[in-house]
Amino acid sequence: MKQKYIRALLPPLVMLLIFSIFYTVCGIAPFGTKSIAWCDMEQQVIPLMLDLRHVLTGEDSIFYSAGNAGGMNMWGVYFFFVASPFSLLVCLVKESQMLTLMNLLVMWKLAVAAWSAGWYLRRRYPQLRTSWMLLLSLTYGLCGYGLLYYQNLVWLDLLYLFPLLMLSLDALIREGKMLGYICICSACVAVLYYLGFSIGIFLILYVGLQYYFLSDPMRRRQIAFRFVYASGCALLITAVIWLPSLLQVMDSGRVGTTMQKLRETLVFKSIGDKLALLMCTAICLVPLFFLFGKHRASVTPQTKWMYILLLIPVLLEPVNLLWHTGSYQCYPLRYGYITVLLGLSLVAEILTAPPEPSPAKGSSPVRAAYAMVGILTGLTAAIVVLCTRWYDTICSYTDTLWHSVGSFFLLLIPAAIALTGYYCAIRFYRQGLLSRRILTVSLSLLFALETGLNLSVYIARPAVEDTLYAQTLSLSELSDDQDYYRVRMERKYSHVNMIGAIGYNTIGHYTSLTASRTMQMMKKMGYSSYWMEIGTTGGTVLSDAILANRYIIGLEEELAPWQAITRTTECGLVMAQNQLCLPAGTVQSGDPAALTGMTGNDRIADQKALARAWLGTDSLVTSYAPTKFSHVTYDYTDGKHNVNIVDESTDHSLSYSFFASGRQALYFDLFDTCEGAPITSDTYESVAVSINGHFVSLDYPEKKSNGILELGVVENQHVTVRVVLRHNVSVSSLGVFGIDLDGLSQALTDSNGAYVTASGNDITAVCTADAPAYLYLAIPWDPGFTATVNGSPCEIQTIDGCFMAIPIEAGENQVSLHFVPRGFKLGLGISIAGLLAAAGYLLLRRIRRNKPPFAPEFVCRLMQAVFWCVLVVFYAGTMIINIF
Repeated sequence: MKQKYIRALLPPLVMLLIFSIFYTVCGIAPFGTKSIAWCDMEQQVIPLMLDLRHVLTGEDSIFYSAGNAGGMNMWGVYFFFVASPFSLLVCLVKESQMLTLMNLLVMWKLAVAAWSAGWYLRRRYPQLRTSWMLLLSLTYGLCGYGLLYYQNLVWLDLLYLFPLLMLSLDALIREGKMLGYICICSACVAVLYYLGFSIGIFLILYVGLQYYFLSDPMRRRQIAFRFVYASGCALLITAVIWLPSLLQVMDSGRVGTTMQKLRETLVFKSIGDKLALLMCTAICLVPLFFLFGKHRASVTPQTKWMYILLLIPVLLEPVNLLWHTGSYQCYPLRYGYITVLLGLSLVAEILTAPPEPSPAKGSSPVRAAYAMVGILTGLTAAIVVLCTRWYDTICSYTDTLWHSVGSFFLLLIPAAIALTGYYCAIRFYRQGLLSRRILTVSLSLLFALETGLNLSVYIARPAVEDTLYAQTLSLSELSDDQDYYRVRMERKYSHVNMIGAIGYNTIGHYTSLTASRTMQMMKKMGYSSYWMEIGTTGGTVLSDAILANRYIIGLEEELAPWQAITRTTECGLVMAQNQLCLPAGTVQSGDPAALTGMTGNDRIADQKALARAWLGTDSLVTSYAPTKFSHVTYDYTDGKHNVNIVDESTDHSLSYSFFASGRQALYFDLFDTCEGAPITSDTYESVAVSINGHFVSLDYPEKKSNGILELGVVENQHVTVRVVLRHNVSVSSLGVFGIDLDGLSQALTDSNGAYVTASGNDITAVCTADAPAYLYLAIPWDPGFTATVNGSPCEIQTIDGCFMAIPIEAGENQVSLHFVPRGFKLGLGISIAGLLAAAGYLLLRRIRRNKPPFAPEFVCRLMQAVFWCVLVVFYAGTMIINIF
C-alpha cells in the first residue's frame, strides 16, 4: 500500500521539483522577483481574479459589476475565466502578491495534471513500469498545451480533469458506473463551459468508436444508454452555469457566422502553430510509426482511430475551425491536450505490447546504443546553437501569439531529432536491441532536453520584472467620494480591466463577453476600442459628462482646464476631478423611444445627438468644413468621406481654417464603423494632425488609441487644423468640431440630476420631477434588469438601444433596479431536475441490482445517428463547404 501511494505522488512531486529549480534559475517568483504573467493572464485573468476576490470577501456580487463596461453581467465572465477551485486561493493572498500567486498556480496545476495523468496510466496500463509511467506523466504535464496556453490559466484545469474524465468513461463503459462520469463531466463543463463543446464532440466520437468495435449487441445497448443518460444528466446539472452564460455569449460582440468562416478560411491555415504545440511533446507523435505497416504494434483500435481523427484537424483548418464551434482568434488547438493524452496512451500500449520478432542479422545492441548517443548529441548541439544564435527568433510566439515561419522551422529541427530519438529508442527496445534500463535513460534524457528548450522558449523568455502591476495598484483608493461615479484614463496607463479591479467604476472592459450594444455605444461616443476591448481613452468633454466620468487619471500636463488635481501618486500619475460632469442619472422630459439619432457612422453627428438627448440642445456642438486641399482630392459620396493622394508631392493634406468664437474644446475624428470587432483596420495610422503648427498626433488613429482626438481648448481665436495623409482614406466620420464649454457648463447646471447608488445586484436612484418624465441612466441595459418605481414594477426602456430610461411620476421617486442574469432561474430549475434525474437512476439501479440493466433499443439508434452525424459534418461537411 505504501508503494502505491509513493507511485501516485511521484509525478506531482517531480513536477514541483522541476519547476522549483527552473523558477530559481530564471529568478521567477517566489524564488525570484519575475512574473510569467503576460498577454491574457495579465490583461484578463489577474484583474478578474481580483474581481473574484471582491466577490468572495463580500465586497461585490457574482452577478453584476459596475466596475466593468459601465456595469455588466459577470456570471458568464467568471465562468469563462476563473471558475477553478484553485481560484479560491485568491482570498489567502494580498493584492500585491497576485503575480506570485499566478506563477504558483501554473506550477501547481501542471503538477496536478501530471498526477492525474499518472493515475490514468497506472489504472489503464497496470503493466507499465513505474519509471515509464513517471516519464509519460511528466510529459503530459509539460506538454505544449500547458506551455503555450498557460496564460489562459483556467485552461490548465482541463489538463488535469481530462485524464480523470477518461478513467470515469472507462468505468462507465466497462463496469456501468455512472456517478464518477457525471461528476467529472459536470466539472469540465463548470470549469470551462465554452471549451466543453470540443470535449462533447470527442466523447461522441470516442464512445461511438467503442460501440462499433464491440460485438455483443446487449453490451452495445447498455453502453449507449449509460453514455446518453449520464451525459444528459451532466448537461442538465450544469445548466445553471452554461445557459445564462450562453445567452450572454450570444449577446456579445464575438458572435459570428460559422458558415461564412468555413467558406473563407484557408485549408492549411495555422499548421505551424498547431504542429508547434505537438512538437513540444514529440513522443506523442511516435505512435504514427507503429500503427500501420509491418512494424505495427498491438493497440486498442478505438484509441488508434480516435487519435487519427484528432490529427486530421491539425492539417485541415475547416475541420479544426468547427472543433472550435466555428470561431477562434488565436490558440488554434484548444483541445490539444486530448491529442497528446491519446498519443501518450498509445505509447504506453506500444511499450507494454508483445515485442517484435528477433532483429535482422547484423543488428547489434552496441550499434543501437551508439545510435542513441548520436541522436542525443545531435539534439544537444541543436538546442545549444538555437539558444545562442537564434533565441529571439525561436521565441517569436511570446511576442505575437503566433509562430513566425522562421521560428517554426528552427524549432522543427530539435523536434524532429527528438521524435527520431523517441522512435528509435522504442523500436530498438521492441526488437531487443536496448534493455529496459537503457531505454528509460534514453527517454529521460530526450525528455530533459526537450523540456529544457520548451521551458526556456515559452516561460523563461516572457518572464519579466512587472512594474506595471505595482503602478496600477498605487492608483487605488485615490478618491474617497461615496457617490456613484466613474473613472477613466487619459492614456492607457494600465490594462483596462485593472481600473475596475482596483475598486473604481469604469466604462473600460476587455473580455469576450462584452455586450455588442455597449461596445458599439462607446465607439459612437468616441472612446477607443480594440478587438473586444472598450477603452477609457478618447471621448469628449460632452461624453465624459454624460457617462459620469467624474475622475480622470493621467499626467498633469495632459489635463484639461476643467479637470482639477485631487491626488498625486509616487509613479507621477495624478487623479483629477472633472468639473463638467453629470450624475449617472438625470431627469428628462423627452421620450426615449424617439432618441435613435446615434448611428455610429458619423461620430460628429452623434455628439450632436448626445447633446440633444441629454441636454435638450445640439447647439453646443459646432462642426467645421475643410477649407484647403493640398495634393489630395476630397468627395463625400454614399455616406463616405473619400480623401485620395493625387501626386508624388511630400505635402498631402487637408486643412480646416476657422474662427472659434467663445471658449471651445476642439476635436478631430477619423473613424469608419462601429460594427464588428476587427483586429486590424485600414484606418490605422492614416494621418498626422496639427493645430496652429503644433502636432497633436503623428499617427492617428492607432490600434490602442482610436477614439476621438482632442486638439485642445481655444477661445475667440483663429484656428488652423492641418491633417497630413499617410495614405488614402475612405471613412464614414471625418472632420473637426468644437464643443462650447461655457454653454455646456450652463446646461449641466440646469440639468435635473438624480442621486444614484449601487450595491451588489441593486441600483437605486432618488429623483424628483415636476411632471411625469423619464429617469435617464447612463448605465448599459441588460435583459437581466427589473425595475420598480416607488415600489411598483415598471418597464425599462432603452436609449439608443444601450442606456436605460425609467418612466417616473410627478414628485419624489424612488427607483430600484435589481439584476439577475437572464436564464439563471430557468437554468437553476433545469439543474435541480438534472440532479434528481441522476439520483433517481442511481437509486433505481440499487433497487434493480439483480435484474438486467435497462437498455432500450431507441437509445442505441440515437447514439448511432449522433455519431455518424458528427463524423460526417465535422470531417466531410466542413471540407465540402470550404471547397464549394
